[in-house]
Amino acid sequence: DLLMGPLDLMGKARALMGKARDLMGKARALMGKARDLMGKARALMGKARDLMGKARDLMGKARALMGKARALMGKARDLMGKARALMGKARDLMGKARALMGKARDLMGKARALMFIDLLMGPLDLMGKARALMGKARDLMGKARALMGKARDLMGKARALMGKARDLMGKARDLMGKARALMGKARALMGKARDLMGKARALMGKARDLMGKARALMGKARDLMGKARALMFV
Repeated sequence: DLLMGPLDLMGKARALMGKARDLMGKARALMGKARDLMGKARALMGKARDLMGKARDLMGKARALMGKARALMGKARDLMGKARALMGKARDLMGKARALMGKARDLMGKARALMFIDLLMGPLDLMGKARALMGKARDLMGKARALMGKARDLMGKARALMGKARDLMGKARDLMGKARALMGKARALMGKARDLMGKARALMGKARDLMGKARALMGKARDLMGKARALMFV
């Protein structure tokens, strides 16, 4: 138009430039929306990371509680083992005591028989033997009672150890319960974090689509500007 005279091309060029500016405006608007979406996506990702961090802290606390619970369970098992060993010793002592009591009863029976024979058949000098047997029987009964006393002491200690073991097992179960509760909370937080990450990815996808559309509009706008400049110099 400038070189060859008024060919009414300047109007067309201006119209093309106007369309190009409109397209550039639309492209900028789309890019603004895309940036807003990306900002929202980043905010969601930040929240998701915070939730994941909290979840990891809870999982760490839960693992620590589980470790303490396992340690208590181990101690309880040790105590139960010691208690069983003491109960075994007590049973052995009770068995020995019963054996001694059986022997004592046998001796007492023999002594009574000798006394009866001595009474029926006149003085046969059996009373001394009978008394000696009764003395041995009493000694055996005394030893048996002593063994039974030791056995009862051992059984008392065993029961005390079992009581401590049960207390430890109870504490361990409480800790395990708390640990499971923390793990449940941690899983819930991780679920929320995954949901937020999913929403953030969806927003990022929309933002990329808008950016792609904006670039396409900018490309069209540049083409129109190029045509407009060409018309101006025809």
